[in-house]
Amino acid sequence: EKIARYPELLEGFANQLKDAVNEDDDIKDEVYKFMRSGEDRKRACVEWNGTLTEEEMNKLRCLQMGSFDIHTQFCNIGYWELEGEVLFDMVHPTLIYLLHAYKPSLLSDLIEANTML
Repeated sequence: EKIARYPELLEGFANQLKDAVNEDDDIKDEVYKFMRSGEDRKRACVEWNGTLTEEEMNKLRCLQMGSFDIHTQFCNIGYWELEGEVLFDMVHPTLIYLLHAYKPSLLSDLIEANTML
């Protein structure tokens, strides 16, 4: 009930948890194991160099919320090659949040709009 009345408490606790995850390299390694169990988290990200049609770009923008930033496209979604095909894998939003990649707004109008979806 307190969190419902004072959403800033939840934001404060969540920020403390995110800071703890990001300050301890061992914890961060464990969180990354959930995200990419078969990859080395310290490996450099790769850049997309393919040519896409406008329709393909629009589909990717939908996934990327308008951004082609390397971190959103390849670290948060992730991909690997299997039998000549590229497979994409979405990361659970909780893990993205813990790794400081996403910060929700607690503004009441946004909360109300999101609960109507």
